[in-house]
Amino acid sequence: MDVSGSLMLDPDKPETSTVEVTIKVPSLWTGIKELDTVLKGKEFFDTASNPLATFRSTDVKRLSDKTAQVTGDLTLNGQTKPVTLDVVWNFSGEHPLSKINPVYSDLYYSGFSAQTQIRRSDWGITRTIPYVSDEIQIVIEVGDLLS
Repeated sequence: MDVSGSLMLDPDKPETSTVEVTIKVPSLWTGIKELDTVLKGKEFFDTASNPLATFRSTDVKRLSDKTAQVTGDLTLNGQTKPVTLDVVWNFSGEHPLSKINPVYSDLYYSGFSAQTQIRRSDWGITRTIPYVSDEIQIVIEVGDLLS
């Protein structure tokens, strides 16, 4: 999938952080050409009319030193709804490979895990319900260099 995003993180004040993510939905790839065609069609993601899915944070609530809830607006299938992600801050510091590969020396790295559950019908994607669950688990693992 073609995904881009930005994270503005203040490790001392994570509640002031922001995150934005954009997914080019036509880049969806399952490994099964026929399924990709169906998922990109009007009965599911309608990528011709809605080529982008986005998430923009609106609030970060710190729960502990390593956990937070990040609330934001998820736009999917041309509709925008609020979503809350349960986030774990896994690591921040010198890049984990810096001791064995000098390319990573002096680079600051952070890693996060996040999850939430949505009902796809809330975004107008109702094809195959109830035969295929309306509830979708979203699990995100991300790590990147921060500047």
